[in-house]
Amino acid sequence: MAEQIFTLEEANEILPLVRSITRDVVDHYRAVKARVERLGELRDRRKAGEEINADEMRAQDARIGRRLEGLRRLVDEVEALGVRIRDYERGIVDFPAAFVGTGSADDPHFSFYCWMLGEGEVSHWHEEAEGFQERRPITAEASA
Repeated sequence: MAEQIFTLEEANEILPLVRSITRDVVDHYRAVKARVERLGELRDRRKAGEEINADEMRAQDARIGRRLEGLRRLVDEVEALGVRIRDYERGIVDFPAAFVGTGSADDPHFSFYCWMLGEGEVSHWHEEAEGFQERRPITAEASA
């Protein structure tokens, strides 16, 4: 299957849906992380000789499994739109793009429009080999 390539307008057009799904991804990820930490604490306490309720440990494990299932469904949903979630905790999303930055119509250059949960619109980009730390604001020349 060919990868979706977004224009800046297309990326911003689907942003409300991406935002909603990404918010859910972040919530699920944080819940999983908290439950994994809690389960780790329970295991550490048990290793230290403390009596720990086995039912509580099984319940934590089951909750983690359910949340991971939900997280996988959400990630699949956003990826079906052609978008990549790069950071589940901060909600960083990349939209594959072409002709951004140093590229031109004669010499296509593959890049990503980059957005983070909390931002109003897609307004940054980075090279294919770069990540969030290297992203730059989109200029008129970079949004072709």
